[in-house]
Amino acid sequence: MSVKLQDALEALYGLERRKDKLGLDGERALLGALGHPERRFRSVHVAGTNGKGTACAVIERVLRETGLKTGLFTSPHLVDFRERIRIRGRWADGAFLEARLAHIQSLPDEGHLYAAHVINDLWRATKDADTIVVTDVGQHQMWEAQYYHHERPRSLITSGGLGTMGFAVPAAIGAKRARPDAEVWAVVGDGGFQMTMCELATAVQDGIAIKIAIINNGYLGMVRQWQEFFYERRYAATPLSGPDFVRLAEAFGIPARAVRARADVDAAIDAARRCDGPALVDFQVEQEDTVYPMVPAGADLHAMIRRPNPIVETAAD
Repeated sequence: MSVKLQDALEALYGLERRKDKLGLDGERALLGALGHPERRFRSVHVAGTNGKGTACAVIERVLRETGLKTGLFTSPHLVDFRERIRIRGRWADGAFLEARLAHIQSLPDEGHLYAAHVINDLWRATKDADTIVVTDVGQHQMWEAQYYHHERPRSLITSGGLGTMGFAVPAAIGAKRARPDAEVWAVVGDGGFQMTMCELATAVQDGIAIKIAIINNGYLGMVRQWQEFFYERRYAATPLSGPDFVRLAEAFGIPARAVRARADVDAAIDAARRCDGPALVDFQVEQEDTVYPMVPAGADLHAMIRRPNPIVETAAD
């Protein structure tokens, strides 16, 4: 790779990391550094963005148009960049990958346990197994989609937009029955779990070895988020008392533990995976954490609310 091209790609990497936009002048400068004549500008320009495409989207198009191979990327920055815009040998929009994981490494612990960390750690622990994840409905459903990387078909079961709280545990039981050799995790909020927690009896009685990860923030989290953003935090009917989920599971004979710190997440997941029967982990996460991005009701996509930068968390210790 030429020094000129290396420098151009490194500069573009820096733009993408800062989520800067490239205007038409910026795209022209990039193409000039890559040695493209003006006549090829239209074929390389990101269609439909009016010069405001993300840097990653632009470089992805440039690489396809020029026929460059990612194997030419040698510097540490570009190797990292390559991994974020390539999935199983197929070009993908790096901005999509970046949106899923942009803040996960910079999100501070500071004694708090965040749902994003829990779900990403669950993925890291189970990614090499034949794993099926079943989600309930709410914030955790969105976090699961963002931070658990599904690389195999039929590895996620979710009710989508139907809003069926209570779906996860019985659906996980069904998934385990259909795929007894697979590792099945029900990722569920504390609100949805309480709607079908009686199915713990079914799992025990029939020996169905599902693993349950409760993302417990003490609220109906998705509704609470709307109340925080648009109703001045007038939390009505969203705070939940709930039972002690560990003692509840143990009453059914299910091994269970509560986790309040990220340092304990891996050990809890490992203990649940080693159980021959069902197991439950109560992840007591940050209460006022928020799913981003979100679009206000009735608004267009350009009004999307994005994660603040730097991140400002609002919950008390």
